[in-house]
Amino acid sequence: MLRDKNIAFFIDVDNVGLNNEQYADIIDQLSVMGSVMSGKIYGAGERKHKEIYENARACGYTLASTMRVKRRGRKDFDARIYVDVVDTISHAAGIDAVCIIAQPTDLVHLYSYIHGRGLKIIALDNGDEASNALIDEVVQIKDASDVKPVKKPVAAKPAPAKRAQPVADKPVEQPAPAKNDDLDRTDELLREIERLRNLASAPVVEEPAKAEEPAQEEPVQEEVAAPEASEEAPEQAEPTSTPRASYTPSNERDLMRRIEEIRKNSQGDNDEFVDEIRKLLDGLE
Repeated sequence: MLRDKNIAFFIDVDNVGLNNEQYADIIDQLSVMGSVMSGKIYGAGERKHKEIYENARACGYTLASTMRVKRRGRKDFDARIYVDVVDTISHAAGIDAVCIIAQPTDLVHLYSYIHGRGLKIIALDNGDEASNALIDEVVQIKDASDVKPVKKPVAAKPAPAKRAQPVADKPVEQPAPAKNDDLDRTDELLREIERLRNLASAPVVEEPAKAEEPAQEEPVQEEVAAPEASEEAPEQAEPTSTPRASYTPSNERDLMRRIEEIRKNSQGDNDEFVDEIRKLLDGLE
């Protein structure tokens, strides 16, 4: 038997023909299997099923009106159950089992979908063989004589909220402070004043005086005594005449020009003129 399940039930009161005692007994059976998280009741008229209607509203279950298209004497399966079951298990978190109380019909596809979502199935055993094979737990509808006194239906517990995945906190960007030119200028002046104040209060370090280099003494030049002049000065030698270089004329015209120059320089002294001519001719030999 199922235990500790979170159950969502769908009961078609009108089509199954439940009275108040049978309805209350079904709720008691479900409370043994677990906790009723949500419930929807179909075909419960406010007059015909007054007690069921009032109990359902008191417990917070959803009431669906009787189908508009219905033939007398026929109890067809309410097709709205298909949609409501799929919608509930798709959006409600924490549901472990689904209970369907309705007229027998082919529910193989619906039961297969419920099992595919990992949920258990609770139902009547009035379906066909294939559908009954997929049921995990059976609910019994007892006769009126066997039904226990009516108990107040248990209120449905709200489905636990789906736990949200933790999201890493993004660093909040702090807005950049507005730029103030006056403040910036004031800060700059204060820093400059502080710098000058530190320079003024700093001790003055005197640089050591450079040692004076000793003056270099100028070398004393010793006076060399000039040799005393001899009482008698040596006689100066008479300059000797520089020997004349030999002359080599290049042609006769050059020779005649040279003889003419010698004649002019002799100033009419024939002896001197003759001597010069002789020396010139001797150089030609």
